[in-house]
Amino acid sequence: MFDQSKIIIRESNHNDYHAIADIYNAVDPKMPVTAQNIEERDEKQDDRCKHQRWVAIYNNQVIATCYYSQEIIDIEPKKFMAMVWVHPNYQKQGIEQILWEHVTINLYLLNPNTIDTWFRKDCVEIIKKLEEDGFNEKYRTRVSTLEVPGFDLTPYKNLKSSLLKRDIEIKTLSELESDPDRDHKLYELEWEITQDIPGLEDVTKSDFETFVKECIRSKHNNLDGNFVAVHNEEFIGLSLLQINPSGDEVIQNITGVKLLYRRQGIALALKLQAIIFAQKNNISKIRTINDITNLPMLSLNKRLGFSSSSIWILYQKYYN
Repeated sequence: MFDQSKIIIRESNHNDYHAIADIYNAVDPKMPVTAQNIEERDEKQDDRCKHQRWVAIYNNQVIATCYYSQEIIDIEPKKFMAMVWVHPNYQKQGIEQILWEHVTINLYLLNPNTIDTWFRKDCVEIIKKLEEDGFNEKYRTRVSTLEVPGFDLTPYKNLKSSLLKRDIEIKTLSELESDPDRDHKLYELEWEITQDIPGLEDVTKSDFETFVKECIRSKHNNLDGNFVAVHNEEFIGLSLLQINPSGDEVIQNITGVKLLYRRQGIALALKLQAIIFAQKNNISKIRTINDITNLPMLSLNKRLGFSSSSIWILYQKYYN
């Protein structure tokens, strides 16, 4: 019989990461990660960001983890993200609440203005606890997956020539390296598009150096797998891919087009280039996450054959 009193919570260390990865992958197998991926993320936190992780031990086994952190790409001095992950074998036994209280008590010592947290839609008990504690749902996202092998490009064979007639090309970041303003143009384009994505209206603009480090120069990015729609010399659309270090898949972090150029097939062309890249590199899956109110992108994903899986909810609480 499970005994809550035997749970030990301690700070995590190097030896815990394989167990932490196992927990992550058991909770959300649709978005696999590796121990190395989690450890690198923890150890390479920017000095400006506060971060702390704990693990829960039961019968000498790591069964859950929790942490708080700040994102350099969206940093505010008093804004934090807090997360709790419990292995499915130990869920619905009160562990989520125990760890949530632990991480938030430690966060309160930092006098936060805002705490954000994500939970999957089916985590009913902890969601009830959040709502009782004054957290409000901010938005919901849908994880969608495309199985790349066998994708048929034939129906779209004329799209490239159609865009070229309007002087619109899809280029990789590698192909754009000769443009001395490439990184600045991409920085401003990404910010313009981000502000218009449902659910991201209040995101903070990162500084240019952080953007380049995280979105262009990261070792998980492949410059041949990130695409920009160019009209003459203007950057008008983009699709940024991140290689998942856990295996043969990529995460499509953002796909978007400037307002004046929408509904012309440009987002479709960007998505197709990502699929072509995946096929050429023997990548089996493309995953993407969209706000459930982003109907145009969800519709495009469905048209291309993306299948929906889990729904995650962002909860937020403001403090005076």
